[in-house]
Amino acid sequence: MAYDPAVPQDNQLHPALEQTVGAISDPQAQDIAGQAAVDIQQHVNMTTAADVNTEAGNQFVNNLAATKNNLTGMASADPTSIPLALKLANDLIPPLLLHANVDPDTQADTHSAILSHFNQQIVHAGAIRAADFSPDMVQGIIDRYGEHLDDGDADKLTKYATALDGARQMDRTIGTQQAQMDAVRGSQLSAFRVGTSLLDQKRESVQFPDDFAANLIRDQNIQPADKAALYTAVTNLHQNGDQPTNPYTFVQRLQDVVNPGVDVNHNDLMSHVGKDLSYSDAHMLQGLNLTATPAGNRMAQGLLDNVTQAQRYLAGSGSRAGDAAFGRYMDWLLPSYRTSGAAGLDPGSDSYLFKTTSLAQFRNHEDAVPPNPGGRQPLGQIFAGDVVPLNPASSFAPFGTPGNEGSAINQLRNEGGTGTYFGRGNSPTREPTPVRRGNDNG
Repeated sequence: MAYDPAVPQDNQLHPALEQTVGAISDPQAQDIAGQAAVDIQQHVNMTTAADVNTEAGNQFVNNLAATKNNLTGMASADPTSIPLALKLANDLIPPLLLHANVDPDTQADTHSAILSHFNQQIVHAGAIRAADFSPDMVQGIIDRYGEHLDDGDADKLTKYATALDGARQMDRTIGTQQAQMDAVRGSQLSAFRVGTSLLDQKRESVQFPDDFAANLIRDQNIQPADKAALYTAVTNLHQNGDQPTNPYTFVQRLQDVVNPGVDVNHNDLMSHVGKDLSYSDAHMLQGLNLTATPAGNRMAQGLLDNVTQAQRYLAGSGSRAGDAAFGRYMDWLLPSYRTSGAAGLDPGSDSYLFKTTSLAQFRNHEDAVPPNPGGRQPLGQIFAGDVVPLNPASSFAPFGTPGNEGSAINQLRNEGGTGTYFGRGNSPTREPTPVRRGNDNG
């Protein structure tokens, strides 16, 4: 039998040791060398046997670990495979023990201990996976295979499954609410984009695209509430024409937009169109309302701060003259602001609206009102143009049809009524209805 260093042999030297001893010619020295060679061979045999046993032990452990991982992985992937995994564990462990040279006297106990551990891991893995589906499924596994679990495992698995089920329900609730919020916001954004088509933005006048109302109803991206809001606005515009903005209505609605505690929907703004908010101003408020970013919130707050300051300065006395001055200011500011954006209120910007303009100018006659930057007409002049429809049957008709006998808005201003709210039924010979402030205009 050839010498195999991996399998130590008794009373046999390694060829290299035999060659070394044989090369010594002195008999006495050869005896000494021979004994040394035997000692060296015994040491090599001991270390080699230890290494072989260690390697075999490591291989056995690795085989057990791989087998356990495969069986628990199967149960984790499909909890219904738990009985198959338990059977395979019982069938696979004995061959592993046999090839590991386990002492026959301890083989039964070793088999029992390893099998018990495997079974516990298999059932536990299957129950953990079943918790992803329902607590009832976990309880079914415990009832059927609970004998394989360690003390306390069943209680821990039950609590885990219950907690996970509660978390899933919370996720569903939050997800549903988020989906609803996203749908509402998506509808509002779609309605805002569709509503933009009602504006000739260059002239800030109302226009009616072909089949606007029918296409609005067909649009599946807009929810019924937002369709109704736009439909109401179009109806009012058709019946009443685009009416001038009551500045106090605008301020109140802007306060609502800025206030995080107030939920402003599309109809809250569109319901004023054709009454006391021009469509340009209502559409602008809707845009500010939909801008939920920090920069957008700062923009809305900055505009509110500006108009609130102007209201206190120009109309703080509560007089008709003060109301008229505040009205002239808002007629100039809002279209100017739409041209410049937030930069118009930034003193450091080239677009700053107050480089050569002050609030004091608006206390004078409207001729002193500064021109609109960028070449856009002031809102009052836009309403005076022949592109703005006014209902001939309205109380404004005696002042002249826009584009023919003069501007209704200019006539109101000449009568000292700029900034005041004229309800239907007023006439040139009657005193204009005073402006309603604050919540009276809500």
